[in-house]
Amino acid sequence: MVLSYINRVLPAAATLCALIPAVAGFGADTTSVDSVERLREVEVRAFAPRPGVLASVPEYTLSSETMLSSGVTDIADALHRLPGVNIRDYGGAGGMKTVSVRGLGATHTGLIYDGLPVSDSQNGYVDFSRYQPQNLQSLSLIVGDDNDIAGTATEAASAATVRMVSAAAAVLGGEKQSMLSAFVRAGSFGMVNPSFCAAKSIGVNSSASLAVDYMHAVNDYPFTLVNGTVTTRERRNNSRMNAVRSEADWAWEATAGVEASAKVYYYHNGRRLPGAVTLYNPESHERLLERNFFGQTLWKGRAGERVRWQAAAKFNWDASRYRDESPSYAGGKLDDRYYQRQAFASASALWSINGHWSTSIAADYNYSALRSSRGYRSNPSRNSILTCVSGRYRGGPVLAIARLLLSHHDNSLGRDATRLSPSVSFSLRPWEERLLFLRLSYKNIFRMPTFADSYYGTTGSPELRPETTDQFNIGATFQCGRPGAMFSGVFTADAYYNKVQDRIVAIPRNMFIWSMVNVGKVRAIGVDITAGATVCITGNHSLSGALSYSYQRVAPRTDPSAADYNKQVAYTPEHSGSLSVTYENPWVNFVVHGTGVSERYGTNSNQPISRLKGYTEWGLGLFRKLQVGKCLLTFRVDLNNVFDTQYEIVSRYPMPGRAWDASVAIDI
Repeated sequence: MVLSYINRVLPAAATLCALIPAVAGFGADTTSVDSVERLREVEVRAFAPRPGVLASVPEYTLSSETMLSSGVTDIADALHRLPGVNIRDYGGAGGMKTVSVRGLGATHTGLIYDGLPVSDSQNGYVDFSRYQPQNLQSLSLIVGDDNDIAGTATEAASAATVRMVSAAAAVLGGEKQSMLSAFVRAGSFGMVNPSFCAAKSIGVNSSASLAVDYMHAVNDYPFTLVNGTVTTRERRNNSRMNAVRSEADWAWEATAGVEASAKVYYYHNGRRLPGAVTLYNPESHERLLERNFFGQTLWKGRAGERVRWQAAAKFNWDASRYRDESPSYAGGKLDDRYYQRQAFASASALWSINGHWSTSIAADYNYSALRSSRGYRSNPSRNSILTCVSGRYRGGPVLAIARLLLSHHDNSLGRDATRLSPSVSFSLRPWEERLLFLRLSYKNIFRMPTFADSYYGTTGSPELRPETTDQFNIGATFQCGRPGAMFSGVFTADAYYNKVQDRIVAIPRNMFIWSMVNVGKVRAIGVDITAGATVCITGNHSLSGALSYSYQRVAPRTDPSAADYNKQVAYTPEHSGSLSVTYENPWVNFVVHGTGVSERYGTNSNQPISRLKGYTEWGLGLFRKLQVGKCLLTFRVDLNNVFDTQYEIVSRYPMPGRAWDASVAIDI
C-alpha cells in the first residue's frame, strides 16, 4: 500500500516541481525580489526491502546483531542456522568444521573474506573453525551466483559461496570514524577466548585496523560409549588446542575516485588430535600444527560516470605439520610436513550501459603449488585462468542476470582442463504494492580434483576428471510489515534439483589400498524453507523468531546393481532445521534456540552398522547491553546442549554434552 501510494504521488510531485519555476517566473519582476519564502522540507519514505529479498538466487544473511540476538555461540552454530547446510564437525572448540551445501560436498563451497577468495588447493575445502562470530560484521550464504556482477571471476566458480565481512569493515568503509572493541569469553572444558579489535580513521582519506583473537581449550569433555549391552562414561583426551588469529587492515582514498585497501593475516594453531573413538583404547599421540599467512590488496575506481573497475592481488602461504607416535611407523614416529603457496591476481570492469542494462568482464589468474615431505608425487603445481563475462538487466519488476565462465587449468602433473560454464538467474516482482519476489536460476559449474585427490600416496589418481555440476532452483521470498511495525517478517521457500557427473570418491582396490576414481552420477533434490518474524509488544518489549527447515535427498544414480544405488550419500541427513525465539526487554534479553537433523549413515551403502542417530540440541542464552558513557557493554551467558544430548556428526567423533560459557564485550 505504501509503495502504491508513493508511486502515485511521485509523478505528480515531479510534474509540480517542474511547473513551479514556470509559474513563479510568469509575470514576475526579474530585477528585484521583495520577499523570500522558505518552503518546508518534505520527507518521502519508502518501505525498503531487506538485504537478500531482491536476490535472483537464494541468499541468507546473519548480521552481528542477529547472531547475538538469536544465541549464536560459534561459527558452526551460525552455519547451522542456514538452510541446506551440512557441517562436518569433529567436535570441541577449534575442531575442524567444513561446510557442504545441498549435498554437493565441501569442495563445492567457496569462501569470500573481505572481498577476496580464500582457498585450499591441497584438500579443496575451507576449515571454518578459524573464524569466530564476534569478529564478523556479517555472514552470508549465496547459492548460485551473486547479484553483484562486479566481483572476481573466482566468485562464479563455486556452487555456493559463504561471504564474511570483518567487524572493522564499518570503519574501513567510512561508515564510522573509530572503533575499539575488547571481548573475553570463557566456558566449559577449559575454553578461554579473548579478542581485541581497534579501527580508526587517519586523517581525511585513510583508516586502519588491527584485530587479534586467541583461543585456548582443553576439550576434555565427557561422552557416553556404548559397546553392545555395556555403557560406560568416558572422557576425550589429547584434545588441547591453542590458536591465534591476527589481521591488520588499511584503507585509503588513493586519488579522486580511487579507493584502495590492504590486509595482512596470520593464523597459528597448535593442537592435539584425539582421533576417532576406539573401544577402551583412549591413547592418542597425534599432533597438528597449522600456520597460514596471506596478504591482499584491492583497488576500486571509476572511469567516467558509467564504468567501474576493480583490481586485486593476493599471496597465500599455508603450512601444516602432522606428527604421530606408534609402533606401526618406521622408527616409531611419523612426521609429515606440507607447504602450500598461492598467488592470485584479478581485474574486472563493469559498464552501466543505461538505467537498465549493465555488463562486466573479469579475469583471474591463480598459481598454486604444494610441497611435502612425503605422500605426494613430484610436488604438484597448477596454473589457472578464469574469465567471466556477465550481463544484467534491471527494469521495473524484473531482474535478470546471465554469466559465462571460461576456466582453464594447467597442471604440472595429470590432466589439464578447459571448460565453459554458463549460468542464468531471474527474479520477478508480480505485484508492485507487495514485496513478493519469485526467482528461477540455473548454474553449471565444475571443480578440479584437489592435490590430495590426484597425488596423495597410493590413493591419488592423476587421471581424474573434474566433477561437473548442474544446479536448478525455483523459489520465492515474501516480506511483510516494515521494521518497527507491530509485526514484520520475511519468508523464503526454494526447491532445487542438482546433478553431479564424474563424482570423485574413494573406493577400495583391496583390503588395504584405496584409490580415488570418478564413479558417475549423483542426484540431489530438496526443499529449503526459512521464516523470520518480529512482534513488537510495546515500545520496549518484543518477540522475534527464526526458523529454517531443509529436506535433502542426495543419492548415487550410476549403476542400479551397485550397493549404494539410490541410497542417501554418507553424512547427509534427509531432514534438518533450526529454531530460535528471542524475548527482548529493558532488563535481560532471553533466547532459546535449537538445531536438529535426522538419522544419517557413515557410508554411501547405508549399512546399518554405520547408522548415526538423529539428534536435537537445545540451548539457552541471556544477554544485556548497557551504555556507560561512551562505552557499550554487552554481557552474555549461554547454556548449550541443555539436555546433555549425546550425538555424533562424524562417526566415532562424539560431540560435547552440556556446556556453559560467559562473555563480556566492550565497544567504544
